Amino acid sequence: MRIKRLFAIVTIICAAFIVTPVFAAGVYQDFTYDTKEDGTIIISKYNGNAENVTVPFEIDGQPVTALGENVFYNNKKVRSITIPSGVTSIGFGTFIFCENLELVDLPDTITQMGNQTFYMCTSLKSVRIPKGMTEVNHGTFKYCDGLQEVILHDGITEIRASSFQFCKSLQSINIPESVKFIGDYAFADCESLTNVKLPSTLESIGDFAFQYCGALTGIKLPDGLQTIGFAAFTSCRELKEISIPESVTSIGQLAFNRCDLMLKVSIYSPNTKIGKETFRKCSLAIVYAHKESTGEAYAKANKMPLVYLN
Repeated sequence: MRIKRLFAIVTIICAAFIVTPVFAAGVYQDFTYDTKEDGTIIISKYNGNAENVTVPFEIDGQPVTALGENVFYNNKKVRSITIPSGVTSIGFGTFIFCENLELVDLPDTITQMGNQTFYMCTSLKSVRIPKGMTEVNHGTFKYCDGLQEVILHDGITEIRASSFQFCKSLQSINIPESVKFIGDYAFADCESLTNVKLPSTLESIGDFAFQYCGALTGIKLPDGLQTIGFAAFTSCRELKEISIPESVTSIGQLAFNRCDLMLKVSIYSPNTKIGKETFRKCSLAIVYAHKESTGEAYAKANKMPLVYLN
């Protein structure tokens, strides 16, 4: 726990050097705020102790359009937060360490959320990503141990590194038909994750993306997928079968390492680059591949049973 907090605090200190231009500062109810040069309001700090918090729609007739960095940092009281329509951005670590936060209402006007926005919000149960967003940023929901439901919308193109890492209660995720990239560690260590639906638009799965998803029993890789990263599915110990589409050009080293119950590996392209020890310790697996293919070569080199595809 100390290491996780130290990492987050160091990142916060670094982020503090990124300054948003402001014109004036003030206090309204339990909020400290800044007025930007265009007259709009950015909330910079919440100073209250309420369990249920509603961010104001406007202050002194000026619209609230942003929540700054670390606004609710380490607040142990807040349980629900309502953010008004009109807010377009939420800063780095806005709700970091809000361990009792259970519910947050995010309007569709939000187009950007900073890194680690909900880092270690361990009581958060459900979240709906606003329709104005096109990506889920680095570590946005990392260590949200209680997160059980995530609603993503068409229009998101990228799920970035560690977005949902260590979401240990997440059981299912439906990735919409617009996502092209799943980043490194995006769903790593989601130990309860059993069902993942990947979109036909997906092009790349990053390094360690689904590492240690030990409950994952199956996953369909879409036609059009091009790359599978290093150790992407390492220690997905319940995974029994995988079909590598013909579109895949490379599979990273250790991509399916320690998938102990893997019975069948089908590799449909004769030219897919297969990394060293990609199927290490898949001792029960039979490889299905074309003659004179990289799949055939891998199976023979690693003394794995081989069946030729027609």
